[in-house]
Parts: sequence; C-alpha cells; structure tokens
Amino acid sequence: MNTQAIAHYMVLRAKQNADWYRQKNAITHATPICEVDELFFYLVNFISLDALSLGHTLIVLDGSVKLADLSATVPSWQITLFSPVIDWLCIQAQTGDLSEADYYWQHLQNLALEHKQKEVCLNDIMSKATVHFTQNTHHQATSLDEFYQMLTVLVHSYDYVCHTLHHKFDAFCQLLEDNYFFGNASDTRAMTPIILHHAADKLYLWGNRAWQAEKQLLAHLKRIDSAVVNCFDTDNLSSSLNTKQQQAIKMVSNHAFGIITGGPGTGKTFTVAQIVLALYANNPNTRLALAAPTGKAAQRMSESLQKALPADKLKISLPEPNTLHRLLGIARHGIPRYDESQPLPFDVIIVDEASMLGTEMARRLVCATKTGTRLILLGDAHQLAAVEAGAVLSDLCCTPMFADHLVHLVQSQRFNDESGVGRLAKIINGTQPNKADLALQLLLDDASLGITWLKDDESSDGLDKAALYQAIMTGYQAYFEATRLLLRRFSQMDADAQADAIWALFITLNRYRILTASHLGRCGDHKINEFIAKMHQDYLKLQQTRSPWYHGRVVMVQTNRYDLGLFNGDVGICLQEKGQFIVQFDGNPSLRVSSALLGDDVVTTAYAMTVHKSQGSEFDEVAVVFDGESERLLTTELIYTAITRAKQSVQIYSTPNAFNQAVNTPTVRVTGLGLVSTLITPSCD
Repeated sequence: MNTQAIAHYMVLRAKQNADWYRQKNAITHATPICEVDELFFYLVNFISLDALSLGHTLIVLDGSVKLADLSATVPSWQITLFSPVIDWLCIQAQTGDLSEADYYWQHLQNLALEHKQKEVCLNDIMSKATVHFTQNTHHQATSLDEFYQMLTVLVHSYDYVCHTLHHKFDAFCQLLEDNYFFGNASDTRAMTPIILHHAADKLYLWGNRAWQAEKQLLAHLKRIDSAVVNCFDTDNLSSSLNTKQQQAIKMVSNHAFGIITGGPGTGKTFTVAQIVLALYANNPNTRLALAAPTGKAAQRMSESLQKALPADKLKISLPEPNTLHRLLGIARHGIPRYDESQPLPFDVIIVDEASMLGTEMARRLVCATKTGTRLILLGDAHQLAAVEAGAVLSDLCCTPMFADHLVHLVQSQRFNDESGVGRLAKIINGTQPNKADLALQLLLDDASLGITWLKDDESSDGLDKAALYQAIMTGYQAYFEATRLLLRRFSQMDADAQADAIWALFITLNRYRILTASHLGRCGDHKINEFIAKMHQDYLKLQQTRSPWYHGRVVMVQTNRYDLGLFNGDVGICLQEKGQFIVQFDGNPSLRVSSALLGDDVVTTAYAMTVHKSQGSEFDEVAVVFDGESERLLTTELIYTAITRAKQSVQIYSTPNAFNQAVNTPTVRVTGLGLVSTLITPSCD
C-alpha cells in the first residue's frame, strides 16, 4: 500500500476546505498551502509511520552536530531525517539489500556540491534512480509511481535543506514550526497530522496518532491516581514478606495507581496475592479483574496466584484472568466495548506482564478504568518491549511524577546466588564492558548452562543445520514417548482418566521448549518446527499425509478466537480420539476443539516458538537458538527474556558474532511519554 496515500488525500482536502480544517486545528493557517509545506509534510509523515513500524512513538532530530562545510559528514539530524526514505528506496529496488544506501547519499551530496547545475543534477538523480529501480526490482509490492513519488520527496527536500536552508538546523526547525500541517506540543488543542517540540538543539516529532495516545495515556493515569481510595490494613502482613514486598503493599494501599516490577522469582505474584487478601479482608465484595496481554500470560497469572494464596487464610474465589482484548471487549472490528464513556465495572484491576503493553493498548486500558478503581501493573522492565509501538512500563518507571507509585523487587526466591540461570540473567542485565566474556565463561563453567557454537560459513567450526536440529530435538524425547504411550489407549479411557493423562502430558511438554529470535532462516521456528514435526511422526510410526494434524502435535494459537474461547498464545496438544483429532489446551481441561475448526490462520506448530511468544511462560529447560540472520532482532532484552523463561537450565546455540551482539545491544525505543509529562498538563479530552 502507498503509505503516502492518506497524506496526499489530506493535503487535497485541506486545500479545498482550508477554513474547516483550520477550525478543527488540523492545519495551523488559512490558505494558501505552499509546495514546501506539502513537501516536508510528506517527508515527516513518512518517517513517523516508519518509526511506528519499528516500535518508536517519537522522532528526535539532534542538531548539536554542526556541518563545517559541504564536504563534511552529513549531520546526524539529516541522517535521521532522510535515512528512512533512502532505506525504503533501497529495499524496493534491491528486495531487502540496504547496501545501495551509499548510492543515494553520494548522489544527494553531489547535488549539494553542484549548486550551479542544480536542475541538471536533480534530473540526473531522478532518472538514474528510476532506471535502477526498474532494472533491479523483483516484486510488485511497490509500483514505479510510488517509488518515483518518494524519490521526488527525498531529492527535493534534501535540495531545499542544502540550498535554501544551507544545512542550518534552526532554520529547518522554524520551517516546520511555520508549516500548515505541524502543530506545537504546547498547544493542547492541536490536531495537526504532525506534532513538534523544539528545545535547544533538539527537535521532537510525533505523528498525531502517537501523540494523542501518549497524551491521553498520561492524562488518564493522572485521573486514576487523583482518586482517593480506602486504605487497607497493612499492619498484619505475612512474616514471609521481605522489606521491598511490604513497601509494595503499602504503596498500593495508599494509591489508586501502582507499579510493581522485578525479575523472575522476586515474588511479584506472591506480593499481589497478599494485596488481594488484604483487599478482600477489607471488603469481601471487592470486584477484581485479572488480565495480561496474552492468553498464556493470563493463564500463568491465575495459576501463580492460586498457589500463592495460603490455604489456611481467607477463602477467595479468584476471577478468571482475561486477555486485555477480552477484558476490554475488543472483537474483530477493533472497537472496545469498554472505554471512557462506558468504563470497566471493577474496583481493582491487576495487569501482569505489563512490559508487553504498547502505548495504544495501554491507552485503551486506562481510558476504560473508572475513577476510584485501583490499577496495578506488574512486570519486568528488562524484558522485551511490546510488539506494537511504545515501551510503557519502562517509560513509567522513569517518569518522575510516578516515582512514588513504583516499587522494584530485587530479592529472587527462584534464583539464589548459586543459580546458573539467575547469575547469567544478572550478567546480561549488567553494564560491564566485558559482560559477553563473563556470560560466556559462566555458560561454559556452570553445569546447568551451556553454549554450542553454530557454523557461520562452510569454513568455520560448529554445528551445521542438520546437527543443530538433532541436538535441540533430544529435549523432546520424553514427550515423544509420552504421546506414543497414549496413541492407542486414549480412546479407551474414561473422562477422568483422560483428564489425568492430559494433565500429565502437559507437565512433560512444559519441561522443555525451544526459543528462537525470529520465524525465518535455519534458526527460525518455522524450519525447526517442520523438522521436529516430521521426526515426531516418524517416532510414532505415523503415515505421512497432506494434513498438518497428527497425534501429539503441539500448536499455539496465533489470533484471538472469542467464539472458540481461544486467545493469542494459548498452547494445545492434538490427540487422536476414535479416529478424530481434537485439541486440548493447557490450563483449560474442559476446552476441547476439533482440529477441523483450527486452520493455519488460527494455530501454528509450536515445538519451537519465538522469544516474543514465550513471554508469560515458564519451562524447566530452555534451548535458545539464533544466528546472524536475525541480526536486527538480537538485543540484550531478547536474550534476557529467553533465558529467564527457564527455571532450571539453559542451553544456547548461536554463532559467536550473534551471541556478542545479543548480549551487548540494548533495545532502544524512542518514545515520548516522559517528555509529554514535562511539556503539558494533559486533560482527558
């Protein structure tokens, strides 16, 4: 799809109905709208959409690096401004190869150097790049017209920056401040497509959607926190609570909004269980909602809370945890049932795995939380950020206005000082310059850990693809055998025996899981699942068919299916019963779904899963597999999240370069939530 189509439409409509758009604060001036306004609106609109696709809500142009002369390096603010367009042009012409970026930069700088022959140079760039596209493109995702449009925007905007603004950052900022389609962040009424804030040597740019989401999120959090809530008794807390846990409970007692963070095993769930006990002791009719971003995380939340509630204390029937989609009543049309005009009917809402919250989902949640409701977020800020744009939990942890609403738990009950997994997680989260070496040494020395190198190329040492697949498959031998024993017996069992067998089968399955960085390549879950599925069928001596279904197949739900009671992240096992295939889902013994209702658009094979999909899950042992093909995804947060899915042991399979990158590359999400909190006093309008 042409990402500029909506922008072009708005420009056309604004020209035709300028007074109406101005009254709606969608443009800042009356007619006429000049070509330069259009040009830079198209450019910034493109890079803001590109930023959103990469998880950023904000674009920051840094003008502190000055350009000494035209032969000098391109200033960083211009690289930020023009690189997304250049990368897009390269991808369209080279099907993903960004090596041609220098081609465009060189021609653009030639344009800057050849001012006297500017028109000749402009035409030369346009014609050469267009020929380059038509000769090299191998797909139809982008038409020549779309390519030419963005090339025109790139060349003419760069020309203007060079020859009219003379590379002056302040002049560029003023140009955007005067643009019809740009509004200032200090104007809370602004509804322009782009919102900006210029401070010192930095220019901050939001697309309107991201700006509104962050502004409303902050406003509703302040509204929620402004409510006076009834404090509950914190004088008779369990003696097993440590100081930080007691501090967290007292914080929740005093505030309507609270954040409890901590690594795996630090007792977040146990702390929340004590909060639930105190709330129900204070008011047995408390209306409680439990939620998480995925079905698997919600299920684990329920199991953990039930275990954490002491049997000899107040008997509490916990509500069924929901995904956030289900809690808010978001169906296929994407419109929530609950919102600001119809808030959620609960006294307390507890959301687990809040690190997975993107800005838009967090906004929907807080908009639907009524004044007087306690909202408690739980999570580990070191884990992977949300798939959608934003990093809400980590942003809130760094926002001064919520400093009194945050308690970070540090004392791990699961991983003591002798635990290999805990020590490895601590190293990876550290700031030591040699932490990759420290992590590698621990992986080699600790019996519960291990690392195996993969081949980088034909000349390097390490496992090849075939050897890798054989190695990681061994963790499923116990599961293969368990499914073999059930193959002939399951149909003959009564309902109680079947329930016991399914429970035992899931215990065996959850002892081990393979985690990958991405779907693609030799280390992607697609190829690994394809191999293990075939080996599993061979082990069971099953006849190969065109159907993906067979006894013992492990599947994961990929999309919410409210009609079937299934949610994104739910894991199931296919079982053969009287010649039919049914799928039983983990944590819900009463839910059986016919395989005929579960197409490839609903479930996928899941012996291996991506680290993103594993969030909210725990396994005894984990194999983590990645190489350089997933270079863009390899970050400290990814490997930390992967290893902390394991309770006992971790085995890493990687190339040396990929391992070093994963350990040493923190995720950088450029977001504006903290900045918004300093710029304005947002209202909920």
